[in-house]
Amino acid sequence: MTRRVSETADWFRFVSGGEDSHGQPIGSFAPAAPLPVLAVEEMTSTQPRTPGHDRLIRTATVYVPADSELSVHDRVSLRGRTYAVESEPRSWWHPSMGPMGMVVDLRHVQG
Repeated sequence: MTRRVSETADWFRFVSGGEDSHGQPIGSFAPAAPLPVLAVEEMTSTQPRTPGHDRLIRTATVYVPADSELSVHDRVSLRGRTYAVESEPRSWWHPSMGPMGMVVDLRHVQG
């Protein structure tokens, strides 16, 4: 079974430029490329209760085709917000139909 694309997001691939003194990757982002999106799970919002912080965190889970090349340092612009890819994308499998695509967790922090 082939899933239909429901919308298209902008994908910004992280281009590594080495590591900083703490071993964290440094680099830049390639120009936007279209990313077909099969489905989007409802976005959630949380506001951490930390004194001195006025922060709003939104998360989303997107389902993309299996051949998508997203990775953990990339960014995705979806529905007016730019999200960081939160973790390594993982396979999306149906028990009887096999591979359906990839699942990608996104995170947007404001403030």
